[in-house]
Parts: sequence; C-alpha cells; structure tokens
Amino acid sequence: MPDRKNFYISIVVGTIVLSFGYLMFEPGESRSASDNDQITVTQVVTGEISISSPVNITMSATIPGRTGNALNPATGQVMWTVITSNSSGFNLTLAAFNNPAMQNSAADSFANYTSSTSTPDFTWAVADGAAEFGYTVEPETTADTDQTFMDNGATCNTGAANAANSCWFGFNALNAETIVNRSSETNAGGEDELVRFRTEFNNISASAVLPAGTYTATITATATTN
Repeated sequence: MPDRKNFYISIVVGTIVLSFGYLMFEPGESRSASDNDQITVTQVVTGEISISSPVNITMSATIPGRTGNALNPATGQVMWTVITSNSSGFNLTLAAFNNPAMQNSAADSFANYTSSTSTPDFTWAVADGAAEFGYTVEPETTADTDQTFMDNGATCNTGAANAANSCWFGFNALNAETIVNRSSETNAGGEDELVRFRTEFNNISASAVLPAGTYTATITATATTN
C-alpha cells in the first residue's frame, strides 16, 4: 500500500515539475512595434537690394552760348549697378531734384527734353532756338528695360529691342520715371544699368542766347524690390 501511495505521489510531483518547466521554457510569442513622426524646419530668407554710388559726371563738350551746338549734342553717361536677392526682381526709377532738371545759379536752364509724343523719341531732335536736356537708358539685360524705352527699330514704347542711343526722354516735373523693371533676382555681381544724357542748344537761326554759367542737374536713382 505504501508503495502505491508513493507511486501516485511521484506521478503528481513529476506532472507538476513538467508543467512548471513548460511554462518556464515555452517559446515566447514574437512581437514588434514601430512609430514615427515628421516635422518641418522652416528658414526665412529676406530679399535685399543695393545700388552703387557712381561719381558725378561732366557733360562733354562745352556749349557756346551764342552759336550753340546744333545737331552735335554734348554727352555724358553713368552706370548704376543694382544687386538684389529678391526673387521678384527690382524696379529702378530716375527723378530730377529741380524742374527744369538742369539749371544754373541764376535760374537759367535747359528745358526738359521735349519729345514729339508723350513717349520717348527714337531719334534725338531739338527745335531751333531751344536748349534741352534729356536721357535714355540701356540696361545690361534688354528684357529688363521698362516698356517705355523699348523700341521696334523705329518707334519707342513698342517692340522688344533697346537700340543704343535711342528713345530719348525728358524729366517730367519732378515725377520719378521707371527705367528698369526686372522680374528675378540678380547674380552676385548685380546688373549694370547704363543711363546716357544729352544737352543741346540748337541756335541755327541765331534767334536765342543761352546765358553763360555752370548748369547742373541733380538726378536721383532709386532701386526698390518688386
């Protein structure tokens, strides 16, 4: 009887041990988990603009105050360099400090160039007896030329060309005139915008006198981002 009892006890104990072992060494169920998130990093870059400061110029050559310089205007030119990082480009205007733009200390003056229409003249022309001062623009990139100074080879304010020494205009009663309008940023070297000036005293008929003196015009070039 005791042997049978011990036998059953051994079976029970063995079963418990086996069960416990199975629980201890049962292969675990493989599990994995993942998660992710995204952010946006933003950096704002502002558009900047600068314009050069060229030296003052003297028109060449002098003009005789009685006989004049008909059909042989005195000339001068200046270059403004504009640099901008603005992706919409820039606008460049010219304005005269006085009206008329070119005067001497006695208030004698050259008249602002008078074009035959409300737009620039393709060919410079000054009437007999008149003394006039005018300008034109030749941007480094032709497409940047304001439409007013564009030409089709014969007429201004039309076409897509910018012929040299063409499309002459006068300063308009202190109002700023747009001469360049660019629609994109420049490179690091900027854009060189050439402005040419002319003065002429047409006195073929000897009907007028231009008082002697030093005549000056103060011109302001303003570059702004578009």
